[in-house]
Amino acid sequence: MYLSGEQMRVVNAGMPFKFEPHWSLVDLPVGPQPLPDWAKDMRVDWMDRYANAPDFRLKTNRNLRDWEGMRYSREGSMFIARHPDGRADAYYQDGPLTPTKLQRWRMPDGTLKCHPRIIKNELEPGGWVDIERLCTRQEQGFGGSHYDIVMLDGTEVTLRGPWHGGAPKGYLDVAYVDMDYYRRNYRNYFAKRAWYKVGGTGGLFITETLFINLFARFCSNLRLATVNEGYGDELQPLKPEWDAPKAWMQAKAKAA
Repeated sequence: MYLSGEQMRVVNAGMPFKFEPHWSLVDLPVGPQPLPDWAKDMRVDWMDRYANAPDFRLKTNRNLRDWEGMRYSREGSMFIARHPDGRADAYYQDGPLTPTKLQRWRMPDGTLKCHPRIIKNELEPGGWVDIERLCTRQEQGFGGSHYDIVMLDGTEVTLRGPWHGGAPKGYLDVAYVDMDYYRRNYRNYFAKRAWYKVGGTGGLFITETLFINLFARFCSNLRLATVNEGYGDELQPLKPEWDAPKAWMQAKAKAA
C-alpha cells in the first residue's frame, strides 16, 4: 500500500500513540535565491476548520507535471521522472513489465492517445489501432487509468492503474494552479475567487531545496519547521501567533 504522510494520519486515527513527535525550525536562505521561471507565487492553506496539516498552493504559468523530453526511471516500485529544476512526477506499482496488446487512438500525425477528445459531440480526427507495449498488470489506481510513459533508455511502457504515494526521499508533495489553463477554460472563474482558492492540480513533487527557496521568496513573513510525527520529516509553516507547528500540537494532545 502506497500512502502519503497525510493518509497515514487518517489510517492511524484513534490508534495508541507510540511515537514522541519532534520538530525544529528551518533556517531560511537570506537574499534572492534561484527560482524556475514558472514560479509566480505560493500561499498557505491553514486548514483551520480541519485536523489536516497546513497545505500549500503554487501559482504557475504551465502544467508542471508534463515537460519536453520527459523520461522515467524505475526505482523499486516507483516510476519517476526528474526535471533539472527540482520537479518530479512519480507513480507506484509493483510487478514485472510484460508485452501486452492494447488499443490506442491514432491521430492523423501518428500520435497515440489513450482516449480521444470529444469536439462538438464528435470524436476528434483519428481512429483506434492495436499496438503492443510493455505493461504493468492492471490495477485500480487512478480509477484504473493507463499512463503511457517513456523510460530513460527510450523504452515505451504503459502503467495500468498505478498508484499515487508518498513523496520520494528528498521531495515534498504540493499542489499547483496553472493560471494559463484556468484563464483559457474558466475565464470568469476568478471574478469571485482568488487564484489559490480555485482547486488546482495535485501530485507534483518538488525537492526540499526548491520548496525552501519558494517559501523564503513568497512566504517570508512566516516561519518554517521540520516536523516528524512518525511518518518521516515534513516541512510545515507556523502562523505568526503559533509557538509550535499545528501537527505537533495535535500530536502532543493525542499523546496526552
